[in-house]
Amino acid sequence: MSDSEARFSIGTISRLSGVSTHVLRKWESRHGVPRPSRSATGRRLYSQEDLEHVTLLKALVAKGYPMGELTHRPLAELQKLAGSPTATHPTGHHTVTVSGPGLAAMISAERSTFPTEIDFLITRSDPQTGQASGRGILLLELQTLSDDTIEGLSAITGYDRIIVVYDFANSQTLGKLAALSIKCIKAPITVEQLTPELHGWITGSVSAPNVAGPPPPPRFSPATVAAFANRNTAIECECPLHIAQLLSSITAFERYSAECKDADPADRDLHAFLLQTAGQSRVLFENALAHVARAEGLEFSEEPNR
Repeated sequence: MSDSEARFSIGTISRLSGVSTHVLRKWESRHGVPRPSRSATGRRLYSQEDLEHVTLLKALVAKGYPMGELTHRPLAELQKLAGSPTATHPTGHHTVTVSGPGLAAMISAERSTFPTEIDFLITRSDPQTGQASGRGILLLELQTLSDDTIEGLSAITGYDRIIVVYDFANSQTLGKLAALSIKCIKAPITVEQLTPELHGWITGSVSAPNVAGPPPPPRFSPATVAAFANRNTAIECECPLHIAQLLSSITAFERYSAECKDADPADRDLHAFLLQTAGQSRVLFENALAHVARAEGLEFSEEPNR
């Protein structure tokens, strides 16, 4: 694309195509599409053909075509595919039923960043009200969790897993839901938090923390986390560095809480709570670190006690 043809900023392309700027950068770094030119100051500049390309990719991904199968096809072939019937999903696809406006909006905006083998089914009904049954994962958005919530969720059957994103709840309610194998995640939730949960379910390697029991031991050694923090990554922001730094801090606080718990019997309950909270937070950030490492194509050794 010549500079004379380039006319759109990344914000304009995002607005016209409906693809977020975050996803546009992901597609460029991971798949090499689109290929914008750069201004003298380094800003991305897109052509009319780039806009058409991005719009077609979004439509085809929504029809079920894996992004990896589209990136090397010429524009004319993509146009033919867009006019064909919806793609037949390959074997191994999994259904995630989504209930809640916030979750639905986030997933719709970031659909192409999730694994292509996941089929999202957005529903406006409240599964608790109808005591629904289904398959795959139920991803549910609730503002508060209570005993009534526990009763409603326990009546839902047929799903492999239930994940609840909540705003407010007490530790007793969270413990009861954990005993029912219902995963609870504090809102707001990001793509980076949700993707490892869904990927773990697909691969059968879910390692979510259990509110009612002790967190698992550390997944990565301090040296592994430090090595990740000092690597150059393809991601333009500094999120990988921040994740590694936060994980180091949380792991250190978890050790500190354990020492306080043992040293001060008078505050044993308080420090036990802090230890539990730190351990659960560590597991979430370990999942985030592993997800970023996979996205970067990096291999990191895990601790043998995991």
